[in-house]
Amino acid sequence: YMVHRLQDSMGMDVSAGRNAMRKFLQRVKAMLGLFDLTEFEARLLAELKLRLPDAWRDILDSQLVEFNQTDRLIGESRGEVPPFGHTSFYKNVWGKSSRNFAKRFPTEKDSDVLATLDVVDGDGSTISVEFVLVSGILFSIKYRSPTKRFVPNGDYAIKNFKLLI
Repeated sequence: YMVHRLQDSMGMDVSAGRNAMRKFLQRVKAMLGLFDLTEFEARLLAELKLRLPDAWRDILDSQLVEFNQTDRLIGESRGEVPPFGHTSFYKNVWGKSSRNFAKRFPTEKDSDVLATLDVVDGDGSTISVEFVLVSGILFSIKYRSPTKRFVPNGDYAIKNFKLLI
């Protein structure tokens, strides 16, 4: 609040100050190993965990604890809507990406789809979701939709879960 009042009194653009502060805090959180999931991402991961075989739930929990950064593309980027959206997960150690995970999902492929499901929005539109592995590590949640909307607008249902490996 004080920063915003100072910026406002100095004639500075308050929204630019908020964006700069948000970016700074995101960098601090990444350095400290903290990241936030959106409510939608958390629900998708909870659904995945619920449907995994018991032995794999521990793998998912272990990996989620180690992630400390996310990258999201769930809307417009540079004035264009991409063909799909994603939430990608990373483990950074001193600013460098690390693939050193104690537990991995059992797959022989470098890249594989762990599971899929459909999110049916209240208006009937569908978002197809894929949980993507890279070298047995959950790498991203991919979103595809004919409407190019990758997050539901309101109430939604999760349907058609399929475990693929």
